[in-house]
Amino acid sequence: MGNKIITEKDFWTCTGGLIPSQFQSTQQVAKTKSGERYITQSDTATVSFADFSCTKLMLIMAILTALIAVAVVATGGAALIAVGAIAGAAGAAAGAVVGSLLCGQIVAKVRKWITGKQNFKIQGIPTITDGHTMLCPLFGDTITTDKQTQTWGQAFAKGGANFMEGVMQGMLAGALTGIGGATISGLRGGMLSGKTFGQVGMQFLKTAPSNIINNFGQGFTNGTVFKVLEGLTHWLKTYGDKGEATLEDFKEGVSESTFGDVNAVKSVLTTGGTYQDWIAVAMLFTPAGGKAKNTLQNNITDTPNSKKTDTNTSNNKKTDENPSVKKNNINFEAESQNKKGEAYAEGGDAPIPPKKTKLEAGTPEHKAQRWEDYQARGGELTYDKWSKKYDVAVENSRKGNVAADNYHREVGWGKREVTVEVEINGETVNRRLDIADIEDKRAVEVKSGEYFSKSKENMYEIERDRELVRRGWDIEWRIEGKASQPLLDELKNAGIKVTQIK
Repeated sequence: MGNKIITEKDFWTCTGGLIPSQFQSTQQVAKTKSGERYITQSDTATVSFADFSCTKLMLIMAILTALIAVAVVATGGAALIAVGAIAGAAGAAAGAVVGSLLCGQIVAKVRKWITGKQNFKIQGIPTITDGHTMLCPLFGDTITTDKQTQTWGQAFAKGGANFMEGVMQGMLAGALTGIGGATISGLRGGMLSGKTFGQVGMQFLKTAPSNIINNFGQGFTNGTVFKVLEGLTHWLKTYGDKGEATLEDFKEGVSESTFGDVNAVKSVLTTGGTYQDWIAVAMLFTPAGGKAKNTLQNNITDTPNSKKTDTNTSNNKKTDENPSVKKNNINFEAESQNKKGEAYAEGGDAPIPPKKTKLEAGTPEHKAQRWEDYQARGGELTYDKWSKKYDVAVENSRKGNVAADNYHREVGWGKREVTVEVEINGETVNRRLDIADIEDKRAVEVKSGEYFSKSKENMYEIERDRELVRRGWDIEWRIEGKASQPLLDELKNAGIKVTQIK
């Protein structure tokens, strides 16, 4: 497929930006039949009413504002943490405005087109295609075409979601700044009262378990406003990506908010986590973690303090209709999403090693063995319920193999079921790719089923694919079915291309 020549109607997105936008054309001659002007390499400014703005400036402004507020307020403890939270949120909001002014008036002048075909020209000036990339020198971010965004309604939805997410992240960063100030204040007070540094530290360690339990509890039981905000954020993101969203998307965001602390800890332990995950984990250890993180809610309503959670956490949507659901602490996603004929055990993170001979998934012998293994792990489901889950998993496995075979014939390159070695945390592990060309360093992972989320299995695949991308591989995930927004966000952050087919 050839490159598309870009006009003023095409949307672009910045890796560090808040909202997709369109570029303005400075030439008046070359137009489409409908009157849309083509974009050339001389064009670096977006439309006047909506530039990309900058998420990084939101975070920087949040931290700076919180530092100033914490430094001038003569208090300590929870009050100081609350001051930092409010200041961080206000600073993040101000940072969005500053970012928009910088992008629209200053940074646009020094942006540069760095890649793309040069053989399309208008009046001797190279014309921009969807293969071009622009560099923003402020933070080294890249600007690329956004094919998902087709309307300004989608663009503003994405911008609104990113703004709300940025304000909440600024609040968390401000609260963490307040924790630093409160810690220094507490150490100073302890020293003045005659305690040693070690004694003060031991006191903190003694209270840490109860703090963690209390803060976890607040995340599950309180925080109505924050749960609504995160539900709305998720709804807006979904609409921005697909041009449509439902009540179920809102509920999914609320569910992710409820389990946010659990998922933050899980993310840190399994994948290293994002900075938002680390902030959330740090807040769990503080006596006022839950209160500080929900200071904004206290300024909106009189409801009790609750927990703010990160929208980039794993999907915990629970429904009896979803074959990839986690129920009774059993992970059915493992087998239902495996399409390589090597059925995973429900509740396990890896295939169960064969006893002596490898049983074929779907046979009575294989099913009997999996039921025996499930019972040995303390499974709580009755055989009838477990059997239905098993049958769905086997069917999805077969569908996945058929989908991978069909797509391999369609693309006409590479081989099926190619295994490569990658190094993760100093350990060499295997990554089996559905379709791959080792020489050209490109591969496709084909997912076929009803629903895919940010599960342990998918995150482990993403972790290995992220390493391949770092080595220069071109990795694509072809998802034939529904995928949760957290999973799509993880793929994007890992530099993995996504093609979703419903």
